Amino acid sequence: MRCWPRLITWADEERQSAEFYVRLSRAAGWFEKGSAGLWRNPELELAQQWKQENQPTAAWASRYDEAFDRAVGFLDRSLEARAQEEADRERARKAALRRVEWTAGVLAAFLVAAVLLVYYARRANERAEANLALAREAVDESLSSADRDPTLTGGDLPQVEEFRRELLSKAERFYTAFMSQDPRGEVGRRDLALSHFRLGHINRLLEKNDEAVREYQQAISGFDGSTLVSQGRSSSASH
Repeated sequence: MRCWPRLITWADEERQSAEFYVRLSRAAGWFEKGSAGLWRNPELELAQQWKQENQPTAAWASRYDEAFDRAVGFLDRSLEARAQEEADRERARKAALRRVEWTAGVLAAFLVAAVLLVYYARRANERAEANLALAREAVDESLSSADRDPTLTGGDLPQVEEFRRELLSKAERFYTAFMSQDPRGEVGRRDLALSHFRLGHINRLLEKNDEAVREYQQAISGFDGSTLVSQGRSSSASH
């Protein structure tokens, strides 16, 4: 009597195992005929668990369905297909990760290159501005020397006068080239006005009076405009 519950449990387990095997064998037959595909989860997960727990044999299976090899082969192929799909997904995931890493590396390289370009451009711009300031200072000094009394510097000699005119001509070309730049901001406008003033000075020394008057007038206009802008900004700031 005490063995009956155990026997009942075994019988129920046997029935469930046999039913699952018959279901598996039928699915294998349908697959063989081309009317069904391989198993996938959750059926495949249940079939794998059934095989591990029951360890079915051909002798046991023959009591319910004799196509044991076909059923087991179908289950194995389903497991292999799942493993292949998982491997393919893993390869795809790794490939996508490599693409993301490669893209991030390229973007990082571009960012570093951009930062370096900005840095070197700024350094180059600073050097260019410094060189331009030195050049202007040198030209101003030359212009100042050319404006001295010729009788005090030997300017009454033909060679000195020729050198003086050549110096003024070079200074004129320098300021003309400088004025071709686009002035930006108040400092740029003031520099442009100062360049007109220098050109007026050069034309006066070269005895080009009309040109000198025109350059002086443009210098005065430039200085007045720069002053008005500065006053407007001060008034806006005070309000």
